[in-house]
Amino acid sequence: EEAVRQEGAREAQGRPTLSPLARLLAELGALVRRDLQKVQREVHPAYAAAGFPAWEAYLRAFHGAVAGRLQELAHDARGFEQLYVLLDWAANVYSSPDFLGSQDQALPSEPLPPLLAPDVWARLEDDYTSFLETKIASCFDGILQLEQSRWAAAEAPEKLQGLHTPLSFDVCMLVAEHVKAAGAISRELEATTLGICARALGLFLHRFEKAFLESGAVSEPHVCASINACEELR
Repeated sequence: EEAVRQEGAREAQGRPTLSPLARLLAELGALVRRDLQKVQREVHPAYAAAGFPAWEAYLRAFHGAVAGRLQELAHDARGFEQLYVLLDWAANVYSSPDFLGSQDQALPSEPLPPLLAPDVWARLEDDYTSFLETKIASCFDGILQLEQSRWAAAEAPEKLQGLHTPLSFDVCMLVAEHVKAAGAISRELEATTLGICARALGLFLHRFEKAFLESGAVSEPHVCASINACEELR
């Protein structure tokens, strides 16, 4: 546990990066895997003849240390990106079959305790979705402002991209990106994210229609493009 804590402290003192939390977790994971490999090579064989389950004992000890460190990081996590990095690392990196296991030593028959306590996990997901609502709303604001600037400049509507208008394509890509990211964490978070996007899209369509009619850009090409976009998004 002390080694895990010291590694985290050393990483926190390192040079800043675009994603310091992700870098810290990567270093933490590398430390755990390296030390467990040493246990597998040197410690487990020494106790195997006596029937002592050294591998499982060390595995549970390391799991407890990592869980404690992650609880600390979860307490200090702030913002959309940090919350997602924590959730993703716990759900997909640490929980992957080859993170703690190995070719020679399987995971213990009795499941390890949750890496994050259920109430902590629920809080992280709740905080993440709160930031997500703000982020999605901001993205739709940006899309609307871009369309308004095009109307003001009297730009001709862009041509269809395949079967979709550029506006509907941008919106669909936005929704798909966030729903896919949430689905990588849990089905519950995926469903919540889909609901957030659906509500935000409904509000956006009303604002888009109102802004368009008030813009003075009501020409045949713009009307057709806007009708196509709204129909696709509905």
